[in-house]
This record gives sequence, structure tokens and C-alpha cells, in this order.
Amino acid sequence: MTTAKAVHSLSRSQAQLHYPVRMRAVCVVCFADWHGFWVYDGVSGVFVETKNHVPLTTQIHPGIVLDIEGFSGPGEYMPIVDQATLQIVEERPLPPARAVNLDRLSTGEYDGQWIAIEGIVRSAVVQDGALSLIVNAGHWQINAVTVAAPRESFERLIGARVRVSAAGGALVNKRRQAVFLAVYAPSIDSIQVLKPTPSDPFSLPLTPIMRIVDYTPETTPDDLIRVHGVVTARWGRTVFIHDGSQGASVTSTEPTLLKPGELVDAVGYRSWGASASAIEDAIFKRLGAAPVPEPRMVTAKEASSGDFVDELVRIKGRLIGVQHEADKDTLLVANGDRVFSAILPVDYRQQEPTALTNAREVQLTGVCLVSESQSARNFWDPKVFQILLRSPADLVVINRVSWWTTGHAFLLLAVVLVGTAAVLGWVVALRRRVAQQTTLLRESEEQFRHMALHDALTGLATRLLFQDRLGMALVSASRHRKWLAC
Repeated sequence: MTTAKAVHSLSRSQAQLHYPVRMRAVCVVCFADWHGFWVYDGVSGVFVETKNHVPLTTQIHPGIVLDIEGFSGPGEYMPIVDQATLQIVEERPLPPARAVNLDRLSTGEYDGQWIAIEGIVRSAVVQDGALSLIVNAGHWQINAVTVAAPRESFERLIGARVRVSAAGGALVNKRRQAVFLAVYAPSIDSIQVLKPTPSDPFSLPLTPIMRIVDYTPETTPDDLIRVHGVVTARWGRTVFIHDGSQGASVTSTEPTLLKPGELVDAVGYRSWGASASAIEDAIFKRLGAAPVPEPRMVTAKEASSGDFVDELVRIKGRLIGVQHEADKDTLLVANGDRVFSAILPVDYRQQEPTALTNAREVQLTGVCLVSESQSARNFWDPKVFQILLRSPADLVVINRVSWWTTGHAFLLLAVVLVGTAAVLGWVVALRRRVAQQTTLLRESEEQFRHMALHDALTGLATRLLFQDRLGMALVSASRHRKWLAC
């Protein structure tokens, strides 16, 4: 095989057969201490691994023309030239990079090719001796990697529109699947500034929130924009603001301490594929204080329409359940025939751990969020929404479950039956006790009477018994008019 295109045309199983490769190409991208580099043969490009993975020397650098001998290999994502020996031929200027369609770049078609991309640099970081730039180009986000450079040389790139000449690539997972678009530039000099970063971002013209995604001939979708509004809520790095007509979610690169009621300017980038009023990688400028707009009272049907996304709303519903997680509590609430969730700050459980006990109906105040789903992209379809609560005060229990539930009624009936059985048992036991005491008293009286009328030693009747019996006989004789003799 004598061309880069021939190597790239192999399937993975074919590349594993280690076909011999002999080709001449120019090195376009290589990094110190790497054992692989990208070459371009005038038509196509390919990645080359050195024999036994020997690190590159300083003699191998961009612009060096090489005679390469090796074998085909499967590579991590696309076929490569493996186990290559190198012979330096000459040095020449790098060829012009070819502008490509980023949609086709995402398919892997330009992996290893010498290409050019354009976009806005969103962030830059130096890690492990490499400079990594996140470049946004329309709906795509690309990681542009090059050799480390002084901070002052790449800070000027943040926010600028640039053209990057680089070898196409991708970041892949262990399953050989591309998970992020990437390109590899020879040096920071391969990054051309087309439109510099504004010297004062807060001097940019103000964009009404409802016009964030509108077409304007003077700007591109990747340009920085400035919005203005009062903070209505904050969740981590995301701040929700309202400009008097509409709300927006603004995410910063670092945590912010902004609070509801602060008036701010925010400069950032449109967030494609999310809310139409979302801004990312923003910086803020405090301007003072302003009243927070009153929440709109809505139903679940109205909230699911998407008309109140990122807006402060108030909604009532029946509490179905609560799910506790490490960083938040999620309430499941029903309103009409729709069920939605409300996210509660985790510190709620520390302040009022039993506030939801027996809660049946609740009133929630918070930011309406609409999830991104396939159906949500069609404005005729209802959307899945949730309410982001700002603090425990946003949850009000307006009705609690009555104690007289079916379970409680059965419990009370069981208690009554047990109590009645206990009382009946006590009555029976008491009557038996009374009968025993009466019998004992009768026997005691007879015994005392016997002791009183008989001699304790001989058991014979005493004079008292004789007088008692004589008195009874006299009364009887008198009543019946009979004689008595003794």
C-alpha cells in the first residue's frame, strides 16, 4: 500500500491483517515524547505509529518529508500505519489545510486528515504539557489540542473567532466509539485569529432575552452576547434572570454567589440544543438591586406548554411521594391529569425534616424547567417539566391528610373491640369476686353466731341460746294462744 487513502479504506478486520505499507508523506502534527504522529501525502492523511513505539526525536517535526515503511493496523478508531520505520527526505512548508463540513467531521471521515475548522474559543486549559482549547462551531463543540504555550499567548484567544489548521481526530471510549470531536494542531501558531475578543465584553450591544436566537446579519450564532436582568434564582453555577419580558438560564464557568434580587449584566454564548433562552460560559457584572418579578400562577397543562421555561411560577398539586438523594430531594406532585417533579434543596431536610409529614396538597414556587426530549422539540406536543425550588420557603403545605383514613378507622375499631372485650372480662371477674366475698361473709356470720351461742370448750348451748329459744317459744305460744311448759 502506497497511499494514506488506501490505508484508510481498509476495514478493521482487514487492517488487522498487517498489510505492508510504503509511502512518502510530510509530517503535519507531532508532539514531543509521542511515538505517533500525523502525516499528509498530498491527497489524504493518516496516523503513523513508530516501530516498537519508540518516542520521536526533535528531528521529526512538522514540515519534514519522510519515507515511511510499516504495516496496516486497526488503530483506536480508524486504520493506521503501525510499526513504521522513518527516513528523513527533506523539509518543506506545510500545505494549506482544507476547510471541511463539521457534520462530516463527526462521522470520522476526516480522521487523520489535514483540515481547517472555524469557531469561537470558549475556554483554554494547559494540562499534561498540552494546550486544550474548546472551540464552538455552530452546534458542534470541538477540542483543539496543541503543545503547551505561555498563558499570555492563549488567553487572547478566549472569546475570539479563530481558524485552526489541524489533523482531524476524535476522543474515543474503550468500545472504540467517538465521544467527542477533536483536532490536533502543530502549535499555537496554527491558530489564526479572524475576529479578536472584545476589549470590554460588557460594551457589547444588549440583546433582549426573547431575541437570543433571532437572526441578525451582523453576528453569527457563536458570537458573545450580552443580556440584562434581575436574578430570580440560583442553582450551583446556573443563575436564572428575568429582563421584564422573559426569563433565561445563564451558566458560568465558575460558581457564583449571586442572589435573587441582584441586577446583573451577563456576557456569554448561546447554548444550542437546550432552552432557547440559555447562555453558557458567562461572566457577570453586578449593577445593583431590583425587585424579583412576582411568580405566575400556572397549571400543569400551562407549564408543560413550554411558554414559561426559565420563568418563576407558582403551582398547586397533590403530593404523591418524596425521593431523598445525596444532593437533593425530589417531590412527585400531581396537578389535574399530569404528574411532575419538584427539586428541593438538600438543606431543607436539615431545617424542617418533618414538614411534609401527612402533607396532601402543596403549593410550590420556583423556576419552571422543561426537559429536552424528542417530543419537546415539537411545540404541538406537551412537554415534560419540573419545578426548581429556591429555598424551603418555596414549599407550602396547604392541606394535610385527614386522620380519618380507612386504615385509621380499622385501627380505631380494633382498639374499641379490644377495650370492650377487656371491660366485659373485668365485669365477669368482678361479679365472680363479689359472689365469692358474699359467700365468705355469710359463712363468717354463721360461724360468729355459732361461737356466740355455744361454749367454746364443750360445744354445748349457752344460757344466751336458751334465752333466745325461750323468747321465740313465748312469742309463738302467745300468737297461737297455746300453753307452754318447760
